[in-house]
Amino acid sequence: MHPSRQSIKDTAVATDINQMGMIRRSRGVTITVLTMLVFGWAAMPAGAFTRPDPLSTQWGNCAAPSDTFCVESATINGDDMLSGPASSIDGHPLNVVVNFLDDNSINWAVRSDLPDGALPAASAGALFDITLRIGDLEPNYTIAYADRMRMVRGGDAAGGYTLQIMATQADIHWNFGVAGGCFPGSCGDDTTAADIEHPVLSGNTQNMALWDPAEKTRFAGTYIATNAQSASPAPVYGSYPAPQWYLYLANPHLQLDGLTPATGSFTAWLPPSYFTEMGIGATAESAVDAGFHVTRTDGAGAPVDVAGSADLVDGGAYLRIDDLHYSSPQLTVSAGSGSPVAAAPFPPLVTAATPTAGGITLHVTPPFFTGGSAVSSYIATCTQGATTRTKSSTSTTITITHLVATESATCSVRAENTAGTSDASNVRSATPLTPNLPSAPRSLAASYRSGKVRVSFAVRGDDGGAPISGYR
Repeated sequence: MHPSRQSIKDTAVATDINQMGMIRRSRGVTITVLTMLVFGWAAMPAGAFTRPDPLSTQWGNCAAPSDTFCVESATINGDDMLSGPASSIDGHPLNVVVNFLDDNSINWAVRSDLPDGALPAASAGALFDITLRIGDLEPNYTIAYADRMRMVRGGDAAGGYTLQIMATQADIHWNFGVAGGCFPGSCGDDTTAADIEHPVLSGNTQNMALWDPAEKTRFAGTYIATNAQSASPAPVYGSYPAPQWYLYLANPHLQLDGLTPATGSFTAWLPPSYFTEMGIGATAESAVDAGFHVTRTDGAGAPVDVAGSADLVDGGAYLRIDDLHYSSPQLTVSAGSGSPVAAAPFPPLVTAATPTAGGITLHVTPPFFTGGSAVSSYIATCTQGATTRTKSSTSTTITITHLVATESATCSVRAENTAGTSDASNVRSATPLTPNLPSAPRSLAASYRSGKVRVSFAVRGDDGGAPISGYR
């Protein structure tokens, strides 16, 4: 089944096939083609781990340290999704859905009780952080419908692997009635509009057991995220005329209204082994320093430059393309010229808001993707009614003072670098405590002149958390 023809009602992700690597030589040029093969291969040995029976059984939450094939933890903006208040957003319960697709891969998703499992609009921009215990399934390759995604692999074959998924939901604009189907490189014409739109967060992770061993060594750990309806299951890699790779995307050109262009994003993480094994004389770090040259093809097949940025994340190269126009059927990514273009960082995460005397202290986790330029400052904002107070700081612990005690304030933080300012973080609320008494003035002196006594003093820096209203 082609992924573009699979109903999202039937599974957590539209990728329902395995992948395999093989080498093809054409006209003296070596190209690595990562093809998709229909599943149904012989079962792989499960080793010492007992897999669910049947494989399609939905995983539960981990109850003991020895449990495998279960959900270890799940949070949204740092709040517990499994049993805490974040298990429901805007009145809609959230569930982490995981199951084996076949012997070599798992589907995973976050779903709600809305039609098609769509996520609530209220969770837009929220950071989902999910950790799975996946036993003997080595998490080597992931393709997902997500945004701002990061994956961290842990564990080993003896004790079992873990997979941490951090991402925000992606808005899809898809059409399942396109004549001829929606497949990589084609999805209707310039007038084709979406017939379904909603937010999703889902993916497929596989062990690459069916890949060529050399290709598995090269690409193990790669992950790709987009909101395109159909994408090449894996990029096509080439070395001529220079090391580069291609990704074919397909998506209706217009949103549901038939007027607004459908756009999205593309994210890819290439492991350090990609650069060392390709024999291109580069490391992930040097490739990021050189930047990436990204082009798309227009309707006539002509190349058009695309804004993209790269950063060194977890030792590999993290490539990010925003505002991708889906009239472009092909992306080409190649080595840059040494002048990388920086982008604004991802939003930080506010993990806690602690009340203080007349203020609130915000605890901030920096963004993992800084757009290729280090974060220079954090801009914290707290609002009470019509009053807003802002503070800029280089610290990830920021205290905003002079707030009204006993009145709740909502606060958020933005990250700033040389390229710009991020979107706002998640919102945290807290109620400031009653301010303390200010410190007494010091260096008191008095003088008498013309029948008047003049008093002078030095003001201490501690105002107790509220503005000094006067002296008497």
